[in-house]
Amino acid sequence: MRLERIRLEPFGAFGNRELAFSPGLQVVLGPNEAGKSTFWNALYEVLFRPVLIDKRKTADREAVARFLPIGSGNHSRVSLAFSIGGDSWVLEKQWQTGAKAALTQAGGAALIGDEEVREKLQALFPVTPAVLQTVLLSRQGQLSRTLEEVKAGPALGTLSDLLRASLQDPGGVSVDAFMKELEAEHENALLNWDLAASGPKDGKLLSNRRKVNLGAVLKAYYAEQEASLAVAEAEAFESRLDLLNGERRTAQEAFDRNQRFLDENGPLEKGARSRRELEVECLDGRRVLEELTAVCDDWPVRKSEIQRLEAALPALHAQVSRLAEELDRAKRGEETRPLRELLKRARPEWVHLGELRESSRRMKAVSKAEVEALRRTEDQAKRGRLAVEAGQMQIAFLARTAQKLGVIRDGSAEEAREVAAGSALKTAAVASLRLEHPDWSLSIGSGSADAKALLDRLSDAEAALGAALAKLGVASLEEAASLEAASHAAQIAFEKQQGKLEALLAGKDFEELEAKLALAPPEESFRPVADLAVEKSRAESAVAQAETAKKEAEEKIAAYQSKYGERTGLYHRVGEATKKVADLQAELDALPSLPEGIKDPKAFLDEMDRARERSRGLQAEVSRLEIERAAHIGSIERSSADELRAEHREAAEAFRSCLTEARVLDRILAAARAVKERGASRPLDGLQATFQEYLATMTRGNYSATAVEEGLPTGVRRGDGEVLPYELLSAGTQDQFALGLRLAMAHYFLEGKEAFLVMDDPLVDMDPERQKGAAAALRAFAERQQLIVFTCHPSHADLFGGRRIELA
Repeated sequence: MRLERIRLEPFGAFGNRELAFSPGLQVVLGPNEAGKSTFWNALYEVLFRPVLIDKRKTADREAVARFLPIGSGNHSRVSLAFSIGGDSWVLEKQWQTGAKAALTQAGGAALIGDEEVREKLQALFPVTPAVLQTVLLSRQGQLSRTLEEVKAGPALGTLSDLLRASLQDPGGVSVDAFMKELEAEHENALLNWDLAASGPKDGKLLSNRRKVNLGAVLKAYYAEQEASLAVAEAEAFESRLDLLNGERRTAQEAFDRNQRFLDENGPLEKGARSRRELEVECLDGRRVLEELTAVCDDWPVRKSEIQRLEAALPALHAQVSRLAEELDRAKRGEETRPLRELLKRARPEWVHLGELRESSRRMKAVSKAEVEALRRTEDQAKRGRLAVEAGQMQIAFLARTAQKLGVIRDGSAEEAREVAAGSALKTAAVASLRLEHPDWSLSIGSGSADAKALLDRLSDAEAALGAALAKLGVASLEEAASLEAASHAAQIAFEKQQGKLEALLAGKDFEELEAKLALAPPEESFRPVADLAVEKSRAESAVAQAETAKKEAEEKIAAYQSKYGERTGLYHRVGEATKKVADLQAELDALPSLPEGIKDPKAFLDEMDRARERSRGLQAEVSRLEIERAAHIGSIERSSADELRAEHREAAEAFRSCLTEARVLDRILAAARAVKERGASRPLDGLQATFQEYLATMTRGNYSATAVEEGLPTGVRRGDGEVLPYELLSAGTQDQFALGLRLAMAHYFLEGKEAFLVMDDPLVDMDPERQKGAAAALRAFAERQQLIVFTCHPSHADLFGGRRIELA
């Protein structure tokens, strides 16, 4: 089963959104709140959640409600397209309004209904639904619980059966001869090569390479490294030469541009200096003119503002006084309002308390002690009956001819019985039995003095039970218990209501408060105190603002008079300032223009100074680069980088081919050893070997051996042989351990099948180094199966590689 497409229309925050999947590894990347969890939940719900929800199941109700569209949507809908063996299928589910479940094969009829769809999906799933949920669908944060879930769930037993079925008979082949040849090939290929760390043993890299005892992989590795080093050196040489050429060309071009700027703009420097001085004078003149013009405009406005405010202030003061009087009356009127509102809220509670008191008074009272005493009496009667039944005699009377008998058991009244010829009369008694016939009489006794005592005790217990029931006026213990529970509930309700009323009244007596209110004057109609207080505050603020504005205007006019005298003199000064600005501007207009794009003469002059300094520096830089380039060209003779890259590609391909063959050989040897050593009674050993391979890849060879308990890995073995249990590992190593176990189980469950694995942020709790190892293991898994990873971290997506699906 391979996932192809999932569409949400609508579901949660999405009104209509689709994701398309392809084989192999793909990463769904998006920031928080972009919808990754929504798509993950949609996949889970469409595979496992029925559309007809049992309302008694809180989890189902809440799940369906949680994924209804935001706003006013009344249903959620998800469709999932997948393929199996080239056949296409579409699964559709709609919850709440218009609930529907349908499964359709391309070109075929649709299966409709929860049960039909569920049964067909289970037949199509590559694994059981429990294994799919536990192993192949991993929520964020679920990774750390992998070992616990595997132990507790059904997946372990399923995997054990799968592995046990994979063990094969050797078919007459000499295992020892085969193993000897295989081990020799393994030694020749991997001598002094650490396959788990994918590098030379003991860190013997090219810089301190081994001279002897080199396996085929190590030889190919050294050859590839030498070729890579040669390429790097050649590329560094050519890169440095290109850099020097580029830097020299750039410096020369910059020098030429700078010189052209100096040659073109040198004649303009004198005019620019005069322009700078005149612009400063002109700017000061305009500033003075603007200030004088502003005062001319503002002076009459201020006088008009003073007159307007003097006319408005009396009305504003009168409004403040009126509102103050109204506010005082409203405050006095509100003194009784809290008491009225309190009694209005408390009156229904007081009435309800009286109703509960009357209901409790009418109820027939039965105490808990009386119920317990009645229960003990009934238990004694039950034990008496059980004792009598346990001590009964079982009697069978076989009649050869038809008989009419009288049966008297334990001294009770005689009972007439007819026994047909060849039939048996079967009966039971505790102490005595007598059979009466017109021609004979037969008496049988138990021979035990206790039998009569048992009957007497039973009679006494039943009489005591009847008396106890009659005393309480009930027909059964259940009725008495029901009466006691009802009485207790009524008392609790009364006390709860009484506490509620007391809390509402804050310890005051309801009747006393009603009497107090009756003596208060009647409620008047007035505006709310808060509204009046706000309105009065606004009126006072308006008065203050008006007085402040009037004072500011008066102070401003006084300042103008102090600085400029009367307004007529101010107008004369405006005319003089206007003429001065016009004369300065005429001088500026007569000067030569600055270069295009430059408006500020100071910036132009500064740029000319900087240009002369740049020319000196650039000329020195060109000379330095010419000398350095000549020295670099004569430093070494070598092959071109293109030739060396071709040689390196050949060496790298030879190394990859040799390493691939060695890995296959190593897996064959490991599998052969596992089959030889474990036998058919240890089916989970294959899982351990696969898990160790994944763990070694993720931990860069730090941990390649594991401790095992009841067939499952439970810890790791260090290089010194010390076992570290899973619980003592660091959090990051625990996540690597859990991820390796999940991948190993998925490997065996999906062997030979087309399937998928979905994981939500598997690297989120790992440090960067552990993330690299985990990403390598996931990429290796994705070479065989479809792997879909959800993440909000772009750096994680870069580590995974594969196809990227970005959520905006």
